[in-house]
Amino acid sequence: MPAIRPDGDLYIAWVAKDDDDAFTSVPGNWVEIDVGVSGSLLRCGLWYWIGDSEPESYTIEGDSEEWSGAILRISGAHATTSINKIGVATTGTDATAEIPEVTPDCDNPLLLAFAGIPWIFWNETGQYPDGWDGLFTQNSGVAEDDSANAIGASKSGTKDVSSGAGTFTASGSDAWRAITIAIAPAMVPSTDDYSEETDSFGVGAFERPMTGLTPGEHYYVKAYAYNSAGYGYGGEVEFDTPAAAGPPTVTAQAASLIENTTATTNGNITDDGGEDCDKRGVVYDTETHVDPGDVAPGASGYANFAEDTDGFGEGAFTKAISSLPPGTTIYYRMYAHNSEGYDYSNTEISFLTKPAAPTGFQALDGYSYAYVRTVWNLSTGATQYQVYRDGTPLGWVGITATFDDDGAGAPTVTPGDADASDGLYIDKVALSLSGQSANVGATHTYKVRARNATGESGDSNMDTGYRGVGALTYQWQRSSGDEEP
Repeated sequence: MPAIRPDGDLYIAWVAKDDDDAFTSVPGNWVEIDVGVSGSLLRCGLWYWIGDSEPESYTIEGDSEEWSGAILRISGAHATTSINKIGVATTGTDATAEIPEVTPDCDNPLLLAFAGIPWIFWNETGQYPDGWDGLFTQNSGVAEDDSANAIGASKSGTKDVSSGAGTFTASGSDAWRAITIAIAPAMVPSTDDYSEETDSFGVGAFERPMTGLTPGEHYYVKAYAYNSAGYGYGGEVEFDTPAAAGPPTVTAQAASLIENTTATTNGNITDDGGEDCDKRGVVYDTETHVDPGDVAPGASGYANFAEDTDGFGEGAFTKAISSLPPGTTIYYRMYAHNSEGYDYSNTEISFLTKPAAPTGFQALDGYSYAYVRTVWNLSTGATQYQVYRDGTPLGWVGITATFDDDGAGAPTVTPGDADASDGLYIDKVALSLSGQSANVGATHTYKVRARNATGESGDSNMDTGYRGVGALTYQWQRSSGDEEP
């Protein structure tokens, strides 16, 4: 193991031995990356682990006469996904150990290439791949064909760029195995990637702002402090910045609690665009309009709007509207606003207000002896009317401004008393009548309501009325026993 073994560093072990026998014992904390053979002449193994109170040495066992290996310590690797990509190991029996292709998907990876080659050939003619830096050459110390040499090289890579360009060369070699891996860095700061304050600081928690971050980006952060002994860094933490804010998304639903001049409109902020909305409301009119787009409600084309201002997240909301014209179709769209603009519901909703109560209602006293006539002014948008007599509904009728109640109390007649003279005249009998009268029908209290498809209006004003009487006529009758001969 390296002389300095900090916890949290990445350790990588590469071992090559001179036969194809298996490794019989590997430390339990090591994670295998690749183990394989090149024919019967060479077996290689690659393992890694994250340091945690590391000992001075580890032992890997396997039946072999000759073997060699090395352990690398890498600082600054990603804490949880340090091994970013692994190439497919290659083998061969010629003089060139080809570096396997590996394509990292992280920024600024460290590329490592490992090869196992018989020592005598590498010792005499070995060359690292062009563009790669040699890291180590470990040999078994025996200059024989069946000895083994473990070789490593490195170079800096870039995201989405293949590393498979180059070979380890050893003239005359008759066995080799190679593999490539990409190491993800913990963070690669630029000169702008820190926020620092200078003063005299003791032990304790502190915080620093980070500005200029990119929306929707993944960041890695370490805190640090400095004194005369040098810099000290804390553990690495990660976070994602929220995606860039956009305009909200709003839908509209059917109105509720509809009366003749008031209603409740309903909407839903289904997406706040990544930040709370500062406004939400409704635009409405007696005429239909197209989607206003990203404009303020006053410029939407709708004649009216009602709005709330505060901090609003996603979810359903309502807005009451008033002073509506009775019996009229109302069109509306819900809307919301954040720093990125306005959004109006794609769907325009419409509803019909209830009609107003009829005005000018009268019950005409004595208009007819056959019925009581009622009259009123028509209500806008009403399709039916119903008159009530003493609170009893008399049935819905169509669009009309009059109704005759023939079920009202009928008029009555008081017959009075008849008188005939006795013997006063030789040529006649004088007849007379007293106490007779004609009486109007019973007085009733009337009102009227209007309705349309949405519902009924309130009551009109009330008025009283009754059936009238006609002129009285009389008919005298004489008994049959009194007829003249």
